[in-house]
Amino acid sequence: MYEVDGSLHALERVSPHLWSYGENGAPPTDYGIHVRATNGKEYVIQVQVQETQELYIGWEWEARIVERRCKFTVEGIQGFGISECQYRHVHGRPEVFAKADPDWVQSKKPWISGK
Repeated sequence: MYEVDGSLHALERVSPHLWSYGENGAPPTDYGIHVRATNGKEYVIQVQVQETQELYIGWEWEARIVERRCKFTVEGIQGFGISECQYRHVHGRPEVFAKADPDWVQSKKPWISGK
């Protein structure tokens, strides 16, 4: 947490645990957390998602990234920022995209995937 004087303090406790949010692949759009920083201060943070963008990364789209522009309220002070969730994506890259790959990519696929 940044203080007004510019000092930065790491978080040492987050409740509930962040991993419990969006465990089913659908992160919440309105939630709150309680944190304690290394300076001993405790904060309540409210998050409201304003906009969401999903993207996939990896050769075979192994990861699904959910980027969200959010409004944050910390101890009554409003601000804006980004939250990001990352999920394992096991469904591979859609064939509609794979068909359009250039020849040099097509020739690499068996080597990359181990097939």
